[in-house]
Amino acid sequence: QELSLLKTLNDFDLIVGHNVMEFDYLVLRPYDKNYCLPSITKKTLDSFLRIKEKTRQFAALNDLGKLNLGLEKTENSKEIPKMWAKGEKKRVIEYCYNDVILLKKIYELGLSSPIKYYLKNYGQIEDILSIKDPWK
Repeated sequence: QELSLLKTLNDFDLIVGHNVMEFDYLVLRPYDKNYCLPSITKKTLDSFLRIKEKTRQFAALNDLGKLNLGLEKTENSKEIPKMWAKGEKKRVIEYCYNDVILLKKIYELGLSSPIKYYLKNYGQIEDILSIKDPWK
């Protein structure tokens, strides 16, 4: 399945992910028998890294969803590995699907509007700021 995913990703012109470079692609690396990841990485927009580069803040997908769309993730991401291990695979797949939809909406919003994010200091919210053209 992982090899099929890599081949599918390699067929796209643009891949948008949130923290995909520092998490998802690291998880997929051992399965990359055809060395697709270098090509995939070149056409990936990582919203987490773009926002971090522009703001020096770590913007959680859930925070971006709440601030910009009034939407939240459907599960606590820290519980996902336990859910998978317990056999709750359908629930994990639904969680992942909902994350993709949430990120798609945030990405599309950022194409035409500023994106709001929390200014945090040691995890404490100090302000709400916005970034114009977050994906450029």
